[in-house]
Amino acid sequence: MWAPDIQLVAGKCYLYYSVSTFGSQRSVIGLAVNATLNRSDPAYRWEDRGLVVESFPDKNDYNAIDPMLLVDAGRGYLVWGSYWTGIKGTEIDLKTGKPESSQPKAIPIASRSATAPTSIEGAYIVKRDGMYYLFVSWDFCCAREHSTYKVMVRRSKFPLGPYLDDGGRQMTDGGGTLVLMSDTRWRGPGHNSLLTTEDGEWLVYHVVDARAPDRGRILQLRPIGWRDGWPVVGNALGVKKLKASPPPSVVAAGVTSSTVETDTTSSSSRPAR
Repeated sequence: MWAPDIQLVAGKCYLYYSVSTFGSQRSVIGLAVNATLNRSDPAYRWEDRGLVVESFPDKNDYNAIDPMLLVDAGRGYLVWGSYWTGIKGTEIDLKTGKPESSQPKAIPIASRSATAPTSIEGAYIVKRDGMYYLFVSWDFCCAREHSTYKVMVRRSKFPLGPYLDDGGRQMTDGGGTLVLMSDTRWRGPGHNSLLTTEDGEWLVYHVVDARAPDRGRILQLRPIGWRDGWPVVGNALGVKKLKASPPPSVVAAGVTSSTVETDTTSSSSRPAR
């Protein structure tokens, strides 16, 4: 089980999750719902609503993992996909959190070109100034310091596309505009989301530190801004070791305090907004 996506829908927390095995196409996306994320609230209880979308090797050309829900103007759109023929999407009923069936009409949204690897996954959509931006990850995530993951983006006037890159090439034809790729130290950034806080917007993703690859994939943030209608990112936040102090309710649940890597410094340069 991996790659969850959580969204607030009509006052409830919708948590979509993936169930599969690594490299398999026999996969399912499920949904769990909660009234709150506060574990000390008496209303805190996850209700598993079960199957949303599934894929079969002999039936589907997609892989039903990496879900993401977009809620826009009272309508819901679920996107998913990893490898095979890429990213798909469908409209869902927000009351149930599901499409009409577990084998919905899967609209092609993004794929690699015929001559490129099929490695595309981790879709995330954000709406800004009337345009929809679809972020995806290309290439390979899980080879430690040799990871080649990178973040790409395209935009559209409509939630389910067509999505075009900054050169006008369709996302279903392998088009894409680069947002973030490996540098000397930080290897394979990808499977991103966007976080909005009082301090601005942030690109959130996992990455491998080439200086400490045994740590595996770690969480990293960069400030993200917008220039000429396209996202640009700043430097990664600095890292400092702090002693974590979980609230009593978390400790009581079996999570103990430990030394963690926490980003505390701002980027040395902020992108244009």
